[in-house]
Amino acid sequence: MTATVRAGLAILLCLSALTQTALADESFDAARRALADDRFASAERLLETLAREAPGEVEPHALLGRARLRQGRFAVAREPLEHAAALDPDWPGLQRDLGSAWLHTGEHARARDALERAIQAD
Repeated sequence: MTATVRAGLAILLCLSALTQTALADESFDAARRALADDRFASAERLLETLAREAPGEVEPHALLGRARLRQGRFAVAREPLEHAAALDPDWPGLQRDLGSAWLHTGEHARARDALERAIQAD
């Protein structure tokens, strides 16, 4: 492979990565707008994809859990919230959301602990 071909491939890979990053940013923006506009099902669909594509990122998991909480789907909100907490338990609002999910699914001791942490963080 010539140096020119390698350079061309490197440029294509960089452009592809930039395009994927831009699309993810647009999806995050759309998900945030949907949450702000109380369009929780729309936000959930976008965030499910983002969470699947970025398992090591806190935000898509935390916001996916929040979208499910806002729909009253407490049991299914737990998994993404717990995943987010494993990545960064101090992410803003996460302990409050976890406490709510646990409270509504009968995990009262865990809910109390999470809500106490949320109060301390504020």
